[in-house]
Amino acid sequence: MEFDIYNPHANKNVTADYVEIIRKSLEMAGHSTREIDKPIKSKANLQRGIVCIQASTTRLAKRCKYGKIIRWVQGAGEAESYMRHHSKLRYLVLSALNYYAFCCCDFVIFCSQTMKTYYEKRFHKSFKHSYIMPCFNDEIKKEVYFTDGKYADNIFTYAGSLDVWQCFEPTVALYREVEKQTDNTLFRVLTKDKEAAENILKKYGVQRYSIGFVPKEQVADEMAKAKFGFCIREDSIVNRVATPTKLSSYVANGVMPIYSEYIEDFHNLAKNSKYCFCANPEFDSQVVEKLVAACNKDISANDVFSEYTEIFGNYYSKAFHAEMLTELLK
Repeated sequence: MEFDIYNPHANKNVTADYVEIIRKSLEMAGHSTREIDKPIKSKANLQRGIVCIQASTTRLAKRCKYGKIIRWVQGAGEAESYMRHHSKLRYLVLSALNYYAFCCCDFVIFCSQTMKTYYEKRFHKSFKHSYIMPCFNDEIKKEVYFTDGKYADNIFTYAGSLDVWQCFEPTVALYREVEKQTDNTLFRVLTKDKEAAENILKKYGVQRYSIGFVPKEQVADEMAKAKFGFCIREDSIVNRVATPTKLSSYVANGVMPIYSEYIEDFHNLAKNSKYCFCANPEFDSQVVEKLVAACNKDISANDVFSEYTEIFGNYYSKAFHAEMLTELLK
């Protein structure tokens, strides 16, 4: 069967890697593919398939009479909308659209097991024909783990905006508590919002920090210098079903994540790791003690690499997900 690949995302670079994994899987499964600008209604579509990445475009594909519809779901769209706009009407409309889109699909790719379970319970549906593939933008790079001084220098990093949902203030508060108990830490903040970031850092009395910003292409170079990386989130369904690409960047570059248990799929993998640190916005003294201990401990790059490869090697692997999808899409 031939499949149309429809990616109307405004910034195609954001979704290109995931779409490419799906395309590659279809071709390895014996199907042919082509990219299209927009689905057009045609009788020939009954013998064709289509890959969609939005609920609205899935509905359009159904109207265009495609024989098979594959949908990749990136997040809980209606819940994200409610967080931004606080409109119950908008939430209900998007929920109805999402439900209809799921009913149209023959195969669904979710970004987390938590997301799949959430929608199965919410819409009273069973997604038998589905697959879990996290959002990630990088794979483990062994050489970065062995960068000189990587685990000797206690460099903490934060990369991103200062939107409330990014929990920058709780992050700063946690770092400050660690800083009080150590003499050799540095907090490197990478953000465009430099003035706002500095105001918050001063508010909490942080002593050792730097603020800068680098283009996306240079973020990996910055990660190579860091020992710890923050990804703290509050408890919400948006965060529970999410698989933040920031965490994949940390793991890929040997940065030890400081993350929240509310990012459920990652937590289920990382909770027993010696080199991943669970810290919710409402952190307690035990979290601080663990981080201080990690600052004062001699950490082996080889140990971190071996553990992360075992835990995350397949989870953040394009080849692995392409192979698994291929078997399901034959």
